[in-house]
Amino acid sequence: MLKYRYMKIISLNIWCGQIYEPLIELVKKHAGKIDVFCFQEVMTTKSDVIWSNKCRMNIFEEFSRALPNHNGYFSVTQDKVDLQGQVDFDSSFGLAMFSKKDLKVDKQGDVFVYRHKNACVFEGEVQGAVTMGRNMQYVEIDINNKKYTICNLHGLWNGKGKTDSDDRISQSVNVKKFLDKIQGEKILCGDFNLAPDTESLKIIKEGMIDLIEVYKIESTRSHLYRRYGKPGESFADYIILSPDIKVNDFKVLSDVAADHLPLYLDIL
Repeated sequence: MLKYRYMKIISLNIWCGQIYEPLIELVKKHAGKIDVFCFQEVMTTKSDVIWSNKCRMNIFEEFSRALPNHNGYFSVTQDKVDLQGQVDFDSSFGLAMFSKKDLKVDKQGDVFVYRHKNACVFEGEVQGAVTMGRNMQYVEIDINNKKYTICNLHGLWNGKGKTDSDDRISQSVNVKKFLDKIQGEKILCGDFNLAPDTESLKIIKEGMIDLIEVYKIESTRSHLYRRYGKPGESFADYIILSPDIKVNDFKVLSDVAADHLPLYLDIL
């Protein structure tokens, strides 16, 4: 194993690969220097279906080919769906992480923080999304005999903005319980679907550092977002980490490959 003095991470909600070419180019451009990619809204399929309701159904496999020097991990949230609802062919929607093969991954997996796997009630697009379970994916990495746990989260969407709700509070409590059990340094990234001033976000980041706040980030959304620029809709994505982690660089990248923008983190 290499002796790392740093680790670089990109987190992005890929919008199910709708903006396919720019997305693949983004991944290829950063493949050589990014140690861990964390993606939300990822599709995978064993069928021969490539597109379904604008979703790139085999995007996980295409990422795997674009990242030959990374190991890919997929965590299923819901089977037999696309962005519009239920489908009649093999498919899975969920989270994906890719870590460089020369990183020592001691453990990887996921935990559900809202409802459960395959929890969807298919009564329209909104109802399906509201009832979908929400899992948090993680990898545990050893660097210079120091443990880092990187968590990848796609938080509950309820069609009512990014404000607090009982379900979101419960989800945040479950996220926090998991984080509190982790030994060593921890990094949580992803699309939380939360505004910065919510109690739900406050629960998650207690005792940790919110880089969106520290770096005074003004937006994590691209111009492709249908509510771009509207009050309360500029934020969704976060990176929150242990206070002892030294940050060399943190920024929102300008690459438009989805309705979210990529978050970039460089730590020591």
